[in-house]
Amino acid sequence: MIPLLSNSIYAGGLSPFFFDPTPLAFTLSGVLVLWSIFGYKLLDVMPPAYKRLFDSMKNGVMVLDPLERIMDYNPAAEELLGLNNTSIGKNANQELKMWSDISPMVKTDGKKELKLVHSGTKWIEVQFTPIYQRRLFSGWIYVFEDISDRKNADELIIKSEKKYRELADLLPQTVFETDVNADLTFMNIYAFEMFGYSQEDIENGLNILELIVEEERSLSRDKIKDVLSGQVSGDEYTAQRSDKSRFPIILYSNPIIQNKIHEGFRGIIIDISDLKNAEDRIVASLKEKEVLIQEINHRVKNNMQIISSLLSLQANHTSSDEAAEILKESRGRVKSMAMIHEKLYHNSNLSQLNMAEYLNNLVRDILRSYSSVSSRVTSNVDVEDIYLNINTAIPMGLMVNELVSNSIKHAFPEGEGNINIKLEYDGEKYILTVSDNGIGLPEDVDPFESSSLRLKLVNSLSIQLEGDLSVIRDGETTFVLKFKELD
Repeated sequence: MIPLLSNSIYAGGLSPFFFDPTPLAFTLSGVLVLWSIFGYKLLDVMPPAYKRLFDSMKNGVMVLDPLERIMDYNPAAEELLGLNNTSIGKNANQELKMWSDISPMVKTDGKKELKLVHSGTKWIEVQFTPIYQRRLFSGWIYVFEDISDRKNADELIIKSEKKYRELADLLPQTVFETDVNADLTFMNIYAFEMFGYSQEDIENGLNILELIVEEERSLSRDKIKDVLSGQVSGDEYTAQRSDKSRFPIILYSNPIIQNKIHEGFRGIIIDISDLKNAEDRIVASLKEKEVLIQEINHRVKNNMQIISSLLSLQANHTSSDEAAEILKESRGRVKSMAMIHEKLYHNSNLSQLNMAEYLNNLVRDILRSYSSVSSRVTSNVDVEDIYLNINTAIPMGLMVNELVSNSIKHAFPEGEGNINIKLEYDGEKYILTVSDNGIGLPEDVDPFESSSLRLKLVNSLSIQLEGDLSVIRDGETTFVLKFKELD
């Protein structure tokens, strides 16, 4: 419209200018349009948007001029600080009781935490920053945030930590925590007494490896890596105090994990000095008892050898062949028991006897004692890797002695034959088998009802062993005994 009007005036000769003002009219028209746009945006739209944003903020906001007078505040600040409509234009020192605590000393950003009690206890965090326009100081913006929930949570954490520390201080073991580098961050009172360190040492940097002797730290480092990777550990170490004195410990630990991140580990340390001393006393006592038992076995063996020698002398000086034979058999029985005590005397294990070694020696000795009639009798001893206690070995050895002696005397009238002795374990019971390829038992002889002293002893010994005895006659005579180890 402006360019058209200007052109009409110039064409009618009514223009006061000596030039055509139409181009200038176009420029002026553009400026007016631009001004209307900016005016609409800035003066009509932006202030309401700013006001809505300002009023909807959850944190309280307050604007001050350079003289610290309140120029504006939002509803959150009004509620939090107790301001009202008359506060605008007044000095902040008049309206805010806390002003002396939050008044800026210099024109820089600042932050403070305050406790308000005017409308119930509240904690607020105050942040303030100076405003500059064209490098000129124009006032302050204050932001107030209600941090009561956070403070209450912090107080609960502090109370919980206090309770945890008090409980830890009551324990008669070391309780500790470390960071991811194994530097100690907490030790209870007992730990300071145990190791001779102080809280100051922790604050100055005390690594848990310093509680372990130097020669065991390499192993400790590997264990720490395992714990930090999520494993639980419980191991014995030699610890050292601040004065370098040593003592044995057990250290139990598990990782500290927050939000799936390993932040260190915590655990307990138990002084096992008393336990180790008691263990040493027990070991010494057991060693003493072992020596005593060995001495008893040695003396029993010697006494039985004396008895065996006396029986042998008596047999050699008797005129009765029958009496001499009885004395010789008794000597064999005594010797079978003496051999057990001899083996136990030389054995490091005083409660278990190697049956393979014992039975081989026993059968060899029996054949030697009957050498006059058994020079062509052979034996085969097949024994698994079996160990039996003395309560089981003695009656079983006596049974083998009776059965082998009986075979030598009665099974081989031609003086030639073979005797087999086998001992095995089927997973539930031990199986002793003694057989010979001699003439066999007479048909009219019942081994369980026989008047023979040897067979009576065999039956009696099988009962003593709580075993099941059977006899097989199939060309050879075989005695089979199934039994369990006696207590």
